[in-house]
Amino acid sequence: MVRHIVVFFALIGLITQVRAQGTEPAVVEIVAPIGDKLSFGVDDILSVGVPDRTRSNQIKFQVDGITEKAFTKLSFDNLGNQIVIRICGEQVSNPVIRDPLFGGEMAVSGFTEDEAKKIGDVLSGRSTCLQAGPLLNLDV
Repeated sequence: MVRHIVVFFALIGLITQVRAQGTEPAVVEIVAPIGDKLSFGVDDILSVGVPDRTRSNQIKFQVDGITEKAFTKLSFDNLGNQIVIRICGEQVSNPVIRDPLFGGEMAVSGFTEDEAKKIGDVLSGRSTCLQAGPLLNLDV
């Protein structure tokens, strides 16, 4: 029984990688010290929210079932570890996973209003990585 569960989780990661690479360019990449990286595109993102006028300009997004399962596994495997979140190849966050993450909902914050709008546009498919250009203003 345990062997089947391990194989199932391994397949989830493989399917997610293949879907992201086979249907569209990967927009989001999550790299963790334990396990494979998780890459997915806008077709795997169900919803994106960029609240207006918040201090941290937090961006929330929710991913589909297969990507959700892979992300949940990645969070379990990496409790207490720091991960890297890249959007369009740019590192936008490097949080420490404090608790397992369920439901496929993720949030990243700490952006300027312009950066949050660009990232939200890319995640929602309103803009491509190429159209958006650099997401983060590094001239601070």
